[in-house]
Amino acid sequence: HGSGLYMGVELVRDRSTLEPADTETAAICERMRELGVIVQPTGDHMCVLKMKPPMCISLRSADFFVDALDQVLTTGW
Repeated sequence: HGSGLYMGVELVRDRSTLEPADTETAAICERMRELGVIVQPTGDHMCVLKMKPPMCISLRSADFFVDALDQVLTTGW
């Protein structure tokens, strides 16, 4: 499908039952958008955070993404 970076992180409510965290994933994506980062939900259960940065991503941009995700996951969405 072309070259580039692509990563997905599946979110579940319970590690033993693997219940999909679809509502939480959508809320995380919305909050990330508010902070200036586009992350999309994907997957059969819409519980995968899809991240597709350009191959030319800078260290500064990567740090911005990680800081925003850390903020959302730490303080809530």
